[in-house]
Amino acid sequence: MLIFIPQILLFIIYIFGNIVIPCSFKKIFGIACPTCGMTRAMLSLLHGDIIDTIYYNILAIPLVILLILIDIVIIIDVFKKSNYLEKIWMMLVKNYKVIILLFVFSMVINNIKGI
Repeated sequence: MLIFIPQILLFIIYIFGNIVIPCSFKKIFGIACPTCGMTRAMLSLLHGDIIDTIYYNILAIPLVILLILIDIVIIIDVFKKSNYLEKIWMMLVKNYKVIILLFVFSMVINNIKGI
């Protein structure tokens, strides 16, 4: 059940509030990585503040949607004994270029905003 680790981390962030997770990428290279601001974005999203979520890191919204969909698919897979999660994984692997472009876009935006 390692797949639920992101949800558990989101819950911990929500409970304890202002958790600061330093970015190793930013410390080494001096520029923001694609996930810089993700903790603040997730916390804002959990509090229902969409504007702050988009400001801190726009990738938080598709990430949460993906996590919710994966949870639903896992439940369906367990009860129907199907293999939808593997199909979703293969779809993500096939579309790796789109995912890389999203990360590059996020990285550029994060550095323009100075996050």
